[in-house]
Amino acid sequence: ELHRWWHKVPKRDRETIEKTLRRTIEIANRSIYQKARESHEHHGMGTTTTLALVLDGDAYIAQVGDSRDYLVRGNKARQLTKDQSFVQRLIDAGRMTKKEAEQSEHRNIILQALGPEEKVVTDLYRLKLESGDYLVLCSDGLSNQISAEEIGRITRGSGLPSEICETLIEE
Repeated sequence: ELHRWWHKVPKRDRETIEKTLRRTIEIANRSIYQKARESHEHHGMGTTTTLALVLDGDAYIAQVGDSRDYLVRGNKARQLTKDQSFVQRLIDAGRMTKKEAEQSEHRNIILQALGPEEKVVTDLYRLKLESGDYLVLCSDGLSNQISAEEIGRITRGSGLPSEICETLIEE
């Protein structure tokens, strides 16, 4: 969908990009939702997503679920996206700390994903990138295993993006 948009739409302003990211996620959600409804073996299937489009020094990020995007700038990594999860809501309400959330038995309860429901709400973020910045998009298979500090250290300590990915996976 993004590829088709890129070659079809000459207007690439913020509004158009954000509308396209939402539409792309809606199309993916609808496809997964329909597959799950049509096939007994796929009943209840779903996934999370975080995607980024970088254009003219701006990163446009779209997210559903708890897959994350980290910005690595200098020697520090910081989480750009907010998990669409039960514990994140408790953190936002001041009822739980991040440290408590990491240990919570409810940490894997997400509020939405692609597939289980007919509609999803996409969170959008926009960031002005600086020279030398890295974006690390990952699932909870990484973010539940290593800290933002480790993500930053590994990203800065490795060379090519493929090497960074390999080292993150190994870690």
